[in-house]
Amino acid sequence: MSDPVLLDRPRPAETRGTDFATWEATHLRVRDADRALRFWHELLGLRVARTSGDEIALGVDDAELVVLHAGAQRPTPRGHSGLYHVALHLPTAREFAETLARLVSRGVDPRPTDHLLHWAMYLSDGDGIGVELAFETADRFDHVIVGPSPKFVGTDGSEQGPVEPLEVLPILEAFPDLATDRPISPGTRVGHNHLHVGDLASSARFYERLGFRSNPPIMGMRDFNAQGSFLHRLAINEWQGRGAPPAPDDAAGLHHLRLRYVNAGALQDVITDLDRSGAVLHPLQHRPGARVADPSGNVIELTGPAT
Repeated sequence: MSDPVLLDRPRPAETRGTDFATWEATHLRVRDADRALRFWHELLGLRVARTSGDEIALGVDDAELVVLHAGAQRPTPRGHSGLYHVALHLPTAREFAETLARLVSRGVDPRPTDHLLHWAMYLSDGDGIGVELAFETADRFDHVIVGPSPKFVGTDGSEQGPVEPLEVLPILEAFPDLATDRPISPGTRVGHNHLHVGDLASSARFYERLGFRSNPPIMGMRDFNAQGSFLHRLAINEWQGRGAPPAPDDAAGLHHLRLRYVNAGALQDVITDLDRSGAVLHPLQHRPGARVADPSGNVIELTGPAT
């Protein structure tokens, strides 16, 4: 295997720069703030950025990534729409390897997975909230063969399934001096969100109105890009059942997503279009934008460029 550091690969900071909008911090409802901190801060390595009332914001030195809202009364319920996972995209292959080593050293199996577009690790907190830790490898991906058994075709002509075990030994061996006690590095961002919805068709139309573009459907889900060079910025599925209702307000899980538009004019055009379509919009406090729910009740804040 070639040294992952030396591959001619766009860095996540570069791929975000081609998107029409980027994800800001994903907000989550949790039952026990102390237990949630043990997961997000002590295990994963996110820093505590601020606390305010029932909110605890965590992230890296240059960005908030997750905001915890205490007060949920029950774990994430099955059979409802909501968050499948929030994906934190790590800035380098070394950071991916170091995070993998830290989790393994603490007795956690993060299920290393190769999606060709990216490497991934998966785990859940004590409330059942899913998180993916990813490193983008889109330089390996060429196209999808859609069918009952879809295949991802690599730039070298090889074919593989959308979900394959990741060979971690070559990755770890490429970085022999890994530390397992450092926080996650600056440059990490929310790279994509994956949602449970009750109806794929209506939810897809909603997210296309926001500006997302559909990729070929695979594995019973819809996948979207943000008009940029990295193809996997949003996914939705019906895996909790067609017609799955929103989760109860007192359940752990998604509080809301936040999407920041690069262009203020594009944000206003989307808000105007949503208003004409009959969507219920709530203006944001302290910044331009609006809060709206998708057809399955998943709440998203639409904001503009920082001023």
